[in-house]
Amino acid sequence: MVDIDDVFAVLAAWGECDACLEDLNNDGMVDIDDLFEVLANWT
Repeated sequence: MVDIDDVFAVLAAWGECDACLEDLNNDGMVDIDDLFEVLANWT
């Protein structure tokens, strides 16, 4: 289930990230693209 906790997790991890779960597109950054992915899968 995707909910507000997932949004907060992405925001908390914002920036460069090596292999963290919040980097949903595996590009080494937690950014707007990852936030959009969370929002697209909101339940």
